[in-house]
Amino acid sequence: AGEGVSLSCEERTTLWEWVAESAAPDKVLIAAAGDAGVRETVRLMTVAADLGYTAALLDPRPCAWSPAEQALYVRTVAAQSKLPIILQSAGIELPGHPNVIAAVVEDPSSVRPGRTALAGSEATFWNCLSAGAAGAVLPFTNAAPYTLVSIWEAHRMREAEAAADW
Repeated sequence: AGEGVSLSCEERTTLWEWVAESAAPDKVLIAAAGDAGVRETVRLMTVAADLGYTAALLDPRPCAWSPAEQALYVRTVAAQSKLPIILQSAGIELPGHPNVIAAVVEDPSSVRPGRTALAGSEATFWNCLSAGAAGAVLPFTNAAPYTLVSIWEAHRMREAEAAADW
C-alpha cells in the first residue's frame, strides 16, 4: 500500500500473503508495516517475518508527533522487531541502532557517509545514486521497471550521460 492508501491490519496481512505466495524465491520482500501504535507495528512486523519478508519499511511521519517522539517510536519498534527496518523518514537520526539498516531519502543532500541510503523519489533517483545511495525504493518501478533499471545500470557502469538521458 502506498501513500493515501489505508488498509486494515487484516487486509495488509492478506496482501502480504498473496505477494509471498506468488513472488519468485530470489525476490526481496519489504513490508510497509508501520502503524500508529508500537504493539500493532511490532505485531505486523512479526507477521511479515513469519511470511518470509526480508525487511520492514517504517514511516513515523504520518503521526502528529514531535521529532523526539518519532525517534522514540522508531527506537522502541526497532528494539522489538524480528525484521531489520528501512526507515522511510531520513530526518530521524538513529546512529548505531543495529536494527535500522537503511533510510529512504528524497534529497541527495540527505545521503550521509556511514549510513545506507535508498533513493525515495524518481525525480532525484540519479542524484541520490551519484551522492552515494545504495539503491532505491520507488513506486514508479511497478509502472516502468526498465527505465529505473537502465538508470541503475548506467550508474553501475559509471555512464553518467546515459543515466541523465534516462
